[in-house]
Amino acid sequence: MQAQTSLTPDKPFFAYLSFGAVHAPHHVAPPWRQPYHGRFDHGWDLQRDGTLARQKELGVVPPQAELAPWPQGVPRWEQLSAQQKQVAAALMENYAAFAAHTDHQVNRLLDALTAMGVLDGTTNELFAFNGIQDTIERLVAELDKLGGPES
Repeated sequence: MQAQTSLTPDKPFFAYLSFGAVHAPHHVAPPWRQPYHGRFDHGWDLQRDGTLARQKELGVVPPQAELAPWPQGVPRWEQLSAQQKQVAAALMENYAAFAAHTDHQVNRLLDALTAMGVLDGTTNELFAFNGIQDTIERLVAELDKLGGPES
């Protein structure tokens, strides 16, 4: 993007960026995994409860949201052997590291687009699909609605 805009600064560009995260294969370097070592040793039962509690706290889900019924065929954490727990915790650590790595790369992209002066934003992706140019004034006026049913 930087090369294209430096060679043809008056021409717009289109970039399609499709990250592999967070589905298999979960490839991520050890330094990204290290911060998550031991973070999931409590198991997926407690992780599930804690995730919902944090989502409620952040307002991501409504306060009355409930967990879906426990999926058939998935054992409770206490039903696993020590080795099964070790493997499952390591897989959760790796998944979290992959998500963090992807977030980091997206931020690098946004920083580069900002530095290039070409970062556009909207709270309504359908505007662009319909050829409508959003304005910074409208975006500022809509900031309190971000993440809600109107965004």
